[in-house]
Amino acid sequence: MGHCVSVAFRSPQLLLITIMSPCSAGTCILNEAGGFMYSAQPPEQDDGKQALPTADLGGRLYLAIRPCSGTQGETARQAQDRVAREIWRRVEVMDYKRPT
Repeated sequence: MGHCVSVAFRSPQLLLITIMSPCSAGTCILNEAGGFMYSAQPPEQDDGKQALPTADLGGRLYLAIRPCSGTQGETARQAQDRVAREIWRRVEVMDYKRPT
């Protein structure tokens, strides 16, 4: 796989160059657009109020939720969390560990 090179000018004195894998580059683009990258594995215990697990970029198990808009009773991030929980209710937990 190829790698993405990101060049960002933070100030006139600082040039930030980052080399990213395709997954981390995709995560950056998703986050910039307002989306969120969760772990594909659901949390072991979820009462509906705790913070949900974010993706481990080295773990190869990703659940990307696209940007959405909030409503009167729910913020955009709460809507994304709700969608992630609904997906997790319907999938089987994978017993996967990345080889070391």
